[in-house]
Amino acid sequence: MHARCRAVLGRPFAGVSRVRHYRLYFLDRSDHIRHALSLECENDADALQLVEEHKGSGPLELWEGARQVARFEGEEGSA
Repeated sequence: MHARCRAVLGRPFAGVSRVRHYRLYFLDRSDHIRHALSLECENDADALQLVEEHKGSGPLELWEGARQVARFEGEEGSA
């Protein structure tokens, strides 16, 4: 996992004063959520770098609260 991101395990993110809370949604081909991963990252760029590790596993959406940061389509991995 990216050095400035981590999956949320219920403990504060040590060493960083301001983190952002993201959700990475793994979707099926009908855009229903298969599962989600909660993340804490310093910024969008760090969160997007982490998403690179999951591209190709089907459609993905990255959200910070009510704001959609990015969407990636299946195998193509295009935003």
